[in-house]
Amino acid sequence: VGGGSSMGTAKAAMAYARYPCGVTDYFGVPVGAGRPIPGPLLPHIACPTTSGTGSECTSVAVIRLGEIDSKFVIGSPFMMPDEAIVDPTCTETLPANVVASTGYDLMCHALECYTARAYTRWDRVEDPARRTLLQGANPWSDMAATRALEIVDAYLERGIADAADHEARDQLMWGATLAGMAFGNSGTHLPHAMSYGVTHLMKHVTTPGYDVPSPFVPHGISVAVGAPAIVRYLAPGAPGRHLEAAGHLGADTRGAGEDDAGDVLSSRLVDLMRATAAPNGLGGLGFGADDLPAMAASSARQKRAIANAPRIASEDEIQSIYANAMSYW
Repeated sequence: VGGGSSMGTAKAAMAYARYPCGVTDYFGVPVGAGRPIPGPLLPHIACPTTSGTGSECTSVAVIRLGEIDSKFVIGSPFMMPDEAIVDPTCTETLPANVVASTGYDLMCHALECYTARAYTRWDRVEDPARRTLLQGANPWSDMAATRALEIVDAYLERGIADAADHEARDQLMWGATLAGMAFGNSGTHLPHAMSYGVTHLMKHVTTPGYDVPSPFVPHGISVAVGAPAIVRYLAPGAPGRHLEAAGHLGADTRGAGEDDAGDVLSSRLVDLMRATAAPNGLGGLGFGADDLPAMAASSARQKRAIANAPRIASEDEIQSIYANAMSYW
């Protein structure tokens, strides 16, 4: 019961308890051994209390590795919860800032699913145990991702503004589950990869509205602050997909061509961020130019997510994208 951290912790704990091994053995190469989880885990009933991660319907968990202060994904079909209880009333007491940050995660999940590297562009892997769970953009994930984007357009601002707007809170919870089903199949890519660089360097930053004793950047915000700059970089790799995503997210795409895709989608993301009081880019969180090399180095470790993007960013390109994400308005 809880948000993505609670549900992911339960998945990982069951894997290591049922099949003990070294902490990094289930991590992907080169950080870990890439060892598959060998069999079924204990029964798992997942009940989300936030409308963002969709972890109740995915086969992955994210682990923060303290030794190198970065996050990595472990995944297996055996990590899928057996049942999910998705009750929107669990979100009715959430503060507006939590609805916002988890809503950004929902938004980026759906956006990354729809714009991911196409499933037809991956090489075939003969051993089923070594096949990735995350297949890239495909017709199945497209259906859930596009509807989730439309839900963000229609209900995110409403759900943040009014806790008594039950329709909005219900729809955001449904959108999070849809996006979870989508990215649990297609995978995320560069916005999530670059979010890990933000959390890696969060030791000296805080997020307005969160009363916590130590530096803290909510996951959804860490993803969203880079997204407008990232989509401008990625759009040339899949311009049609980016333009269609902008339309599903509520942008006016009339008269826009594929060359405009990055600008149109980026502008729509910035509009949503401003309307929901998101930080104004990395600078709004307190990051500066001196932080960018370490952030880029941390994010460049996320090989799996980077490879799932329609363009493959180098570490230098990631640093340049961070520089473009310092401020949007």
